[in-house]
Amino acid sequence: MIEKEIITDSGRIPLNPFAYGEKKEKDLVILLLSDIHLDHKKIEKLKGWHKDYNNDIIDYAFILGDFDNLFQDKNNIDLNECCQSEARITNLLNFLEFLSCPLLLLPGNHDPQTMFDAHKKSSELPRMTQHSFNIHKQVYQLNQTLSVVGFGGSIPAYQFPKGVKTKSWNGYPYDSEKEIEDDACEFFKQQFESEPQKQFILMTHVGPYNSSTTFVKTESENDQHVYSGSEYFDKVVQAYSQQILVNVHGHTHDSHGRHNIYKVPVINPGSLLDGNFCKINLHKDSASQKWVLRSSHFINLNSF
Repeated sequence: MIEKEIITDSGRIPLNPFAYGEKKEKDLVILLLSDIHLDHKKIEKLKGWHKDYNNDIIDYAFILGDFDNLFQDKNNIDLNECCQSEARITNLLNFLEFLSCPLLLLPGNHDPQTMFDAHKKSSELPRMTQHSFNIHKQVYQLNQTLSVVGFGGSIPAYQFPKGVKTKSWNGYPYDSEKEIEDDACEFFKQQFESEPQKQFILMTHVGPYNSSTTFVKTESENDQHVYSGSEYFDKVVQAYSQQILVNVHGHTHDSHGRHNIYKVPVINPGSLLDGNFCKINLHKDSASQKWVLRSSHFINLNSF
């Protein structure tokens, strides 16, 4: 199927090749998937849910990273390993073609370095399959008034037993808040400030630090919860809260749900590896002409 396109000053921005009619300018149904970790069986169960239980046409699927299970050293990248990983991910994306919608995706901390570098090779949105788009450090226009801003990867997670900061796991490809801010700051500033009247969905792999969707509760005392979010992303949400409709993220498997920070909804669909995902409904209010998050439905495949 040939994709429709519009031409803007920033180049080609693909429109949904499956969607037609005025309804898509007023209502959108988006499936949120994350942290698949090569689990083809869960994709098969998702296909069954889509066939037997889903009553909506899915307009877009956002896949929020961690397709694979790589552990990489960014100072010693194995390109052969990256190519093999991309082949596995392409295979997963082909399995998701049953959704009959564009797939917007981000690399997570267990995905190949080449997915982070893809945006440097072309001014167009890089793709791994015909209807999938890697939007790390890219913008995808859903319609004339709403776009998606993407940023993948993670930073280290920490615990604070007895007030002592202790690393729980590493980040990738960012080792600190400074690294992720240095890489993201100008990109976010350019996107949000160049179109101040426009609304955006902020699509990230790691979420904001102060959202309950980014920390893992433990039964232990002495504040030993794991904090996996980014303080810099808190600043982004706060600075552009009037433009960000919702921040969707993955990474933190056990903390799926919805939380508001600075009056912006933050949604973690959970890990598809554990059977969790989410479906959100967006609606453009006729009075204000602003998009709103009408509903979010959290689903677990193990219940079907």
